Amino acid sequence: MIRQLFLVAFFFVASNLSVSAQHVLKGVVTDQHGQVLEGANIWISELRKGAASDAQGNFSLAGLPTGVFTLEVSFVGFSNYRQVVSVPQQGADLRIALEDFSYQVDAFIVTG
Repeated sequence: MIRQLFLVAFFFVASNLSVSAQHVLKGVVTDQHGQVLEGANIWISELRKGAASDAQGNFSLAGLPTGVFTLEVSFVGFSNYRQVVSVPQQGADLRIALEDFSYQVDAFIVTG
């Protein structure tokens, strides 16, 4: 009887811990004009977890523990983006707008 009671209590505690430790971080990635960016890389380095934005710019990172992490977003031709996020996420989904990256040079010399 005591053994059965112990097993029931153990599974109850274990199931509550596993459910409470799993969170999802969602959002959308666009450029500065609001156009969605498909294939943007989203990364949380502390957790070594990442995702890519879909055709509508949406991304989702599942199975995250509770905590504060640095979210990094990158896309070719755009400046990298960093934001500190709190998990579980409070409020609406994240809206991340990347800015065009341009490199300007004054002059260059071609020799041949």
